[in-house]
Order: sequence, then structure tokens, then C-alpha cells
Amino acid sequence: MLTPTTSPGILGAPATQYSVRFDEENHAEAVAAELGIELPDALRGAVRKRKMEHVAGRHCAIQALRTVLGGFDAAIARAPDRSPQWPSGMVGSITHARGFASAAVARAGAVRSIGIDTEVLLTESALSSIISTIGAAGDPRPFGLCMPDTHYYALLFSAKESVFKCLYPLVQRMFWFEDARVTISTATRTFRALLVTDLHPDFRAGFSVEGQYEFSGEYVHTGLMLHA
Repeated sequence: MLTPTTSPGILGAPATQYSVRFDEENHAEAVAAELGIELPDALRGAVRKRKMEHVAGRHCAIQALRTVLGGFDAAIARAPDRSPQWPSGMVGSITHARGFASAAVARAGAVRSIGIDTEVLLTESALSSIISTIGAAGDPRPFGLCMPDTHYYALLFSAKESVFKCLYPLVQRMFWFEDARVTISTATRTFRALLVTDLHPDFRAGFSVEGQYEFSGEYVHTGLMLHA
């Protein structure tokens, strides 16, 4: 089943976060039925792992919403672009990675958008693939950074995913790793994302936002909020 676990310290008030650990090989349909979560038709033929990720993520989102809204007991629909459709007056973000899932929510009157992401730390064999994916984006690596590449590039990848999850609901257009430069600070466990591309009248090149990160076991967690 799904086991509640401590959420990473990547978001402060007024966000509420709920996290679980789960077995990716669980029978997703049975777990979904027990929790009252409906699998979308698009996932009916998906592998068991993908189904369990969806169920775990939606469960986290519902639990986080219940904490904020009290008796929340509705489904969280899936938009055509596969993003969660949050209830009116709420914003949120969901993530999952290798048996871990988490969701963060907040009232829209206090927070404009949230982005969270969790990634598994890289193996040496996976490192070159990730470097080729995001290494050309020109992100400045801190001088004298005391962090192995397997951690740094997982963190960089996760930070960019959090930026995308936070901004996409507001700009409503795809953008890529090279559209935002990310700088890491190990002293404060923060990262800063700077847009180098105009995405929207409210989010032009030069806009920046700060997030937080945390390493925990085999994972790196990142998150950021735009306050209303």
C-alpha cells in the first residue's frame, strides 16, 4: 500500500505538502479502488509502475487538499496536457520517483503557482546521458563545488523540472532546459532560476525566482513557489 513519510524541507508556509512511499509493483487497480481513485483511460494499458505513480501522486494531492480544505473528497481530474486540474481557488504540484510520491498545495490567494520535483540520484552510467541533455544549456557551475557530478546534475535536472512545473500553468506553453539558467548555492541549499527567453508578458527574459533543494537518501528534492 502507500506509507506516509516525512516530506522534504523544500517549501515553507503557506504550502502544505504530503508524501508517501510505495511499492511500484503493487496491483495499481486494487490500490486505486481501495482509495477511491479512478485511473484515467489513457493509463489503462500502462505498465504497473506508471499506474502506481499516478495513484500515489493523486493520493498525496487529495491528502494535502484535505489538510487545507477540510472535507475535500473529490477527484483530481487530468487535463488534456496530462497536468492535474486543481479545485477552484487552489494551486499545486505533484511528483514521483522510484517508490516516492509527493504533492504540495496552497490557496491561490496566497500562492500563484508551485513546482516540486524529486529525482533519483544518478548512476555513473546514466551521467553522460543527463549531461548531454542539459549540459549545453549554459548553467554556471559554482566554482569549487563540493558535490559529485552524479548529485549535481540530478539536482540541476530536478531544479529545471520544478521551474517548468511552476511556470507552465501560468505561461501555458512548452519551454525547455535552455530557456532558464539555474545557479546552485550549497551554502543555503537554494537554487535560482533566471529566464533567458520571453515566455509570457509576465515572464520575460530576466525574470528570476528562487527555490530550495534537499538531498535525502537516494533522492534529490527541489521546490519553489511564486507568491501571489
